[in-house]
Amino acid sequence: MEMDMRWIMKCTGLLCAALLFALCPVVTAGIITVPGDAGAIKDAIALAQDGDEVEIAPGAYTENGIVVDKDIAIRSKTGTKSAARVTIDGSEKTVFTITGAARLIGLDITNAQTCFMIIKATLSASRLKVPERWSTASYKMRAMTG
Repeated sequence: MEMDMRWIMKCTGLLCAALLFALCPVVTAGIITVPGDAGAIKDAIALAQDGDEVEIAPGAYTENGIVVDKDIAIRSKTGTKSAARVTIDGSEKTVFTITGAARLIGLDITNAQTCFMIIKATLSASRLKVPERWSTASYKMRAMTG
């Protein structure tokens, strides 16, 4: 009787472990699309996990106050092709506040008070286009360390 009970408990434990393994998704880097998976860039970032990419379809987006608090890439789906760009209109406000490790690739940022506010974070930017009134040396960035 005691042997049967131990065998039943072992089988139950193995069954529970197998179910847990089968029901838990494997964590891998993913691509979250805008629009598609999310209707706005902010929403896509909220869905993202460290290591993910937010891929934005060509078009014009009016967004600001976008907080990037994860290690993610935010990129244009088409790269830098002039006919198919991602343009983010900041409505005279700060567009991106970076508190994680962000990589911004192939975005046009217009009409922004500040393109990037970097707070104890890392920003890697490539193929960005910012308003001509700003010097290319500053990109209208504010960095805060304290």
